[in-house]
Amino acid sequence: NSKISKAVVSTQSTGNTILLFTALYILFNIPVLVLCVLYTRVFVNEDVKYSEVFNNRFLYWYSWNSIYILGVTLNATLNPLLYLWRMKKFKTFVISLRKSSISQDNVAMSHVSSNRHTVLNSRGQTDSAG
Repeated sequence: NSKISKAVVSTQSTGNTILLFTALYILFNIPVLVLCVLYTRVFVNEDVKYSEVFNNRFLYWYSWNSIYILGVTLNATLNPLLYLWRMKKFKTFVISLRKSSISQDNVAMSHVSSNRHTVLNSRGQTDSAG
């Protein structure tokens, strides 16, 4: 019974995560799809002019940049944050990477410091700390 309830909770959590990622993808890519349809309408139909569809200056010059770049970029930026929030194993992995990176940085810095001390002493200079 306990195993079944854990499996149900895990399945529900997985379903919610998939739903969240799908909703985010749709939210940021629907404007891109609409813009592609508008561009297709303008370039396929000779009766429709570009300036009629994109009737103000902002839409005329910046519609593609603002919608496509912002939508796709925001989606790509938020995906790792959602992974960290929804997937415990991924979050643990990233934290372990960060901890190992910090410890390696500390080892590297102590190694650089000891090499600097050795180079200074080989030139006949003394260490200012002692």
